[in-house]
Amino acid sequence: MAGLRLGEPLQRHRAHAARDGAPPGAVGGRLLGAVEQEGGEGTRLGLRQGPDAQRALLAAAPLDDAQRAGGIDLEGELIGHLPASLGSFHASRTARGHACGTLCAVDLIERLIRIDVSALSDADKTLPVVDHAVRAMIPEVRMAGPAFTVLAEDDHLPVMSALAAAAPGDVLVIASNGGSRAVFGELFATEARRRGLAGIVADGFCRDLRGLRSIGLPVFARGATPRSGTTVSRAALGATVVCGGVEVSPGDIVFGDDDGLLIATAARIAAALETAELIGRGERAILAAQARGEALHGLTNHDEHVAALDRGQASVLAFRADG
Repeated sequence: MAGLRLGEPLQRHRAHAARDGAPPGAVGGRLLGAVEQEGGEGTRLGLRQGPDAQRALLAAAPLDDAQRAGGIDLEGELIGHLPASLGSFHASRTARGHACGTLCAVDLIERLIRIDVSALSDADKTLPVVDHAVRAMIPEVRMAGPAFTVLAEDDHLPVMSALAAAAPGDVLVIASNGGSRAVFGELFATEARRRGLAGIVADGFCRDLRGLRSIGLPVFARGATPRSGTTVSRAALGATVVCGGVEVSPGDIVFGDDDGLLIATAARIAAALETAELIGRGERAILAAQARGEALHGLTNHDEHVAALDRGQASVLAFRADG
């Protein structure tokens, strides 16, 4: 098997796209958010439907190895599949925008939720990453969905208003402009889950951590504080905001797990997605080989790479594990 370069940019993606002759296409429906959680029975994938349906969190049966590895293998072939119970969520939606390539809105979210944020970041190192201080408050979750933005400067009334306006599958993105008060807690998170939101991201603070853990909704914040703000702001919803140093517009894709958050347009994420799947597949192959007792260095071109660098030659570290 040809080596897969660690953190390789979009060369493989573009090569496959050129090979397949994939024409650009429009997103056929509204982007739907998704959340994955680790539980006692293994990974479950939930996909949330849109506003013309009742809130739905479709919890799949525990994924088998093929489903867990679903996506694209190192030679660019489709592998795995979604559990059959998720088929009903492919509904036609009001178009929110366009994305590059042939990915439809549903496919983009489904495929994102199967990979790590780090793999997508490795696939395109220019994708915007939110300040690492904005971190997961609930461990072992992964979420993806379109941003619904709100500005809440030490006042949580705008967040309450945003909850009423956001659609199932959205990720609520809260900018606080440096505020020090909690802008959401257990009550708001419970309502977000009831409405089918994929998660909450606050460039600020939350509270009620014990309750948030029991709810299980993916939530990201700078930390927790018991002090809440006022409830008088009438800040507009759905404006472009800055979250953790990243400019976020409504509809941008928010992708988060324990490693952090990446936010970009659907087009940029779609362009990097296949390479990210290749990277994830290669890393899983290496982990499987290590579990069999093989050494990491022998699963890469480490020795040749180091020797080439010492000779002043260009070189790239690459996987050699068989997928």
